[in-house]
Amino acid sequence: IKGASFLARRCRSLNNRETVVKQIIEALFRVDSLSGCLHNAEPPKGLTMASTSKSEIMQRYLFHLAFENQNTDDYITEKLWLTLKSGTIPVYFGAPNIDEHFFPHDSFINVNDFSTTQELARYLIKVANNETLYNSYYVWRKESLPKSFLDKHLPVLGRNNCRLCRWAHARKYGLGWNHERQVIKPIALSREACVDNAGLIRHPAVESWWEMVGEGLVSVEVKSSSPNESSSTTTCSLNEEVSMATIEGDVSHSIWSRDGTTDILLQGQASKSLVLRLEFPLKQHKPLRRLNSHTAWIQNEVSRISLVMVDGNGHGATHLVSSAESGFVSIKVNNSSLPIRMRIIIDDYDCFHEGADQYQTYYGQIMTEDVWSHPPFCLKRRRKHRPK
Repeated sequence: IKGASFLARRCRSLNNRETVVKQIIEALFRVDSLSGCLHNAEPPKGLTMASTSKSEIMQRYLFHLAFENQNTDDYITEKLWLTLKSGTIPVYFGAPNIDEHFFPHDSFINVNDFSTTQELARYLIKVANNETLYNSYYVWRKESLPKSFLDKHLPVLGRNNCRLCRWAHARKYGLGWNHERQVIKPIALSREACVDNAGLIRHPAVESWWEMVGEGLVSVEVKSSSPNESSSTTTCSLNEEVSMATIEGDVSHSIWSRDGTTDILLQGQASKSLVLRLEFPLKQHKPLRRLNSHTAWIQNEVSRISLVMVDGNGHGATHLVSSAESGFVSIKVNNSSLPIRMRIIIDDYDCFHEGADQYQTYYGQIMTEDVWSHPPFCLKRRRKHRPK
């Protein structure tokens, strides 16, 4: 049929596509609107809307008006893909950045390439009556698809449920996600937890202890609860087994790791004003942000390191963070602040969506809630009754 089909159940679209269709019809180009919106024709002979696929209907026309219901960047639905699959020339109205999706040259006619709808209608009449011009929109089907097109769209071909499972796994465990390739990617900073022979963290941060003396800091001795360890021993990776140490007398220090986080539990009595310094491999970062009383983080353009801190009463303790610069985070520890449970959470926040740097990731939320459900006193009781 020397004309175009149009299939839309409802009018009142966000981009007013029905007005464009009316204007094309008024410019004396045939458009058969076969569904509920602007219905003006029945399907071609032998076809019915109830039992015939959309592709079969499209194939009976020279063109199909593949009009989205909104003009939003990257919003490209089956309207375009199905028309291309049917073998009919799509007349596309939708995503303003459609050219950024690298469809083959002359594989569709873009409404936005014309200054007026009347100009578009005149061009459609011209193409319909010029066999050479019409066939030029099929040349791409005999050629190799552009590499840029394959790189962008090949990853999303295949079974959607497989990609959905990969994405859900990445989201649950705080892994990176490559939106272009639709695959899991490693996070930028390693989460591996390591301790040295003294029981101090060496990764994901380098831990050190200091005493506040006047306006200065003096290094504090740390004693391991495992005196037989070699001086050169470093344990990687920690699991749920606890590494123990004693800080300046009666402050006990426990470290363990699970689900990609590193936990620190401080208990006992602090006879001096101490400072715990954690040096992270994130040297250039934005200023420390306190999300709330129990969660603070530093982050750059990709990575985020969160500290979740809860005292023995189940109250947030991020007020104890005294400074954060050049990757160093300093935490005040004194008798009134003990016990404290801290968790280090490392993840890549979602740079794909605007404003994502202001909110916790799903993984960050789950790992934070886990700390709240097991504050220091609760944790102590659980460990005391753990079967040996």
